[in-house]
Amino acid sequence: MKTGYTNSYYRLLLFGVVAGTLLLPNAHAATCVTQSQMTPVERETLSNTVQAMVGEVQSGDVQALRAHTIPAVAADFGGIAASADSLKLLTQHATITVDDLYVLDASSEPAGSPRTDFYCGAPVVMLDLTNLPPGIYALAILHATGVPEAQQISLILSKTLENSWMLAGFFSNPMMEAGHNGLWYWMQAREYAQKKMNWDAWLYDQTAASLLEPVEFLSSPNLQKLQQEANQVRPDSFPETNPLILNGNGTTYEITAISTTGALGGLDLDVHYTPNTAQLAQLQNPSVARKQILDVMSALLAIHPELRVAFRGIWVHADEGTASVFALDLSMVEITTGTSPTPTSQILPATAVTQYDPTQAELAPSLSLDRDPILSPDIEVRVPVSAELSAGTGHAGEIQKGQNGIYTLHEDVNEVVLNCTVINAKGQFVSDLNRHDFRVWEDGVAQTIDSFQQQDLPVSMGILVDNSGSMRDKRAAVNAAALDLVRASNSQDQAFIVNFSDKAYLDQDFTSNIAALERGLSHFDSKNTTALYDTVVASADELAKHAKLPKQVLIIVTDGMDNASRLSLEQAVRSVQSLEGPVVYSIGLLFDDGKAESQQVKKDLETLSLETGGIAYFPSSLQNVDTIAGEVARDIRDQYIVGFHSTKPAALGGYRTVRVDAKAPNHGKLTVRTRRGYYPRQVQQHTQTAQAVQ
Repeated sequence: MKTGYTNSYYRLLLFGVVAGTLLLPNAHAATCVTQSQMTPVERETLSNTVQAMVGEVQSGDVQALRAHTIPAVAADFGGIAASADSLKLLTQHATITVDDLYVLDASSEPAGSPRTDFYCGAPVVMLDLTNLPPGIYALAILHATGVPEAQQISLILSKTLENSWMLAGFFSNPMMEAGHNGLWYWMQAREYAQKKMNWDAWLYDQTAASLLEPVEFLSSPNLQKLQQEANQVRPDSFPETNPLILNGNGTTYEITAISTTGALGGLDLDVHYTPNTAQLAQLQNPSVARKQILDVMSALLAIHPELRVAFRGIWVHADEGTASVFALDLSMVEITTGTSPTPTSQILPATAVTQYDPTQAELAPSLSLDRDPILSPDIEVRVPVSAELSAGTGHAGEIQKGQNGIYTLHEDVNEVVLNCTVINAKGQFVSDLNRHDFRVWEDGVAQTIDSFQQQDLPVSMGILVDNSGSMRDKRAAVNAAALDLVRASNSQDQAFIVNFSDKAYLDQDFTSNIAALERGLSHFDSKNTTALYDTVVASADELAKHAKLPKQVLIIVTDGMDNASRLSLEQAVRSVQSLEGPVVYSIGLLFDDGKAESQQVKKDLETLSLETGGIAYFPSSLQNVDTIAGEVARDIRDQYIVGFHSTKPAALGGYRTVRVDAKAPNHGKLTVRTRRGYYPRQVQQHTQTAQAVQ
């Protein structure tokens, strides 16, 4: 699991939408030089630079590291400093090796390109960087081994006009979990898969991926192989978008999430469930609460006794809203189910994976050879790569053969998913409806509801805050309200912060950490212009490409009219709809200003929100913003998710209107708020790979 000290990056510029375009932006393919393609001098210079930087981390010389950092990152160095301090304790006695080097030339890319792809060497490693400013960069992947908690450390460097390398981004990731490395978990997952122990295999594959992947923007053949193996064993009943319902001693329990954790030494299951009202009351009594938690554990093991083999114990959390009201960890031997556990000797670790042990110091690999940066338990043949190999190009919607016989394939996306808020005649949320209470129409034609959920699902959220000069006196209240909104939301929500004026900056990437979000909100670099529409589209694109949670929202806080965007309001709405994009909530700080400009701002924000299924708020004073933030949080959490497959083929294209009605006994008149329409999306940006038959 990725529990390392991650990611301070340069202040990431999100702004980058081509004026007048009504389509999803294509990726740009720039050039990549791998380590085998570099001259010996280039390799040595880059290798020495990154080793010196990691040496500064080992010695705790944070000020020296900051002095070697680009100004934009050095100005807000708190995140890297905290990571460096933590890593010093883990790596000060480690052996540092440089494993992979890439020079990334984006100097000829158009400014504001929303995505730049680099296709590097053979085996083909793809790096997918979003909103990368023009320039020359490098990615260095290092290993810190020979210590109990070995680490992967990845650095992004930026080349200066003086041809020196400066730090622009810093990532770290543990290589060990509960005493084992990613290769061990991968090989164990294969053993479990062969014995049809799919739950064990799936969870071990996820653990392997989190330990082996150095950065999230990298894709490689080995990583894709691991992902494909995981998909083959993915349990249908695993609680992700839908809860897992367990029955224990005549009581039903709703399991919302299952993952793994090594926090207590061994690898444990980490289980979360939402107790009902009666169960919640029982949790006030510690002895009764312990029995309830034990019922959850026993019920899970009763239907999946194979979990006893793979895990030391189970850590169960009873959640009420964003808080865990009771938690208990028990070892497997303490949990009785009445079923016979699978003998723990049935599955043995393969000897091949024990040959790699990052707690032992690594030898420095040859940088004259290219390799897959994701380790594999399979035998790999590494050969020098010809310098004549050039980077491939790939465009959305194409099927293209790349280097090393890799094809990029794009999948059709058919299901239309609607986030629906239902209110009664009194304006109150209605949360007790079922699938049969809803009707969906597309272009006036009734549709069949194929999927339905009503629960507090975590969301991926973008918080977009106007940074124009007129917001200076309002930012303190706005920032406080934004943080209160996050606190009132699901604890598993992932939010990012975008501050915008004439440009939009991603000042904090996806996180649930309140302190990190507060740092992101602290950036204030006021300008006199506002590019709202461009910011909305770029942020929706950020959600589409990088959000890990399917439910997505954008929250806009602004006090002025858009006067700097290259896109129009209509183009922005269409772009968001083309992404089957997020619900947009708007908070307009106009304070009942009767000016014509303010009325136009109000109309524009209402359009952005209503077309996407959100709502626009216009507080009468700054003191009301915090109350509105709470209303937005409740609205997000009290939604139904309705899915259908259109009776009209996606290939016909065109805008489709959508209407959802709800009707239930004893509820009176109900109003459903959802997006008003969509453009069918025929391709998506996620890709699969297939190896060419030679």
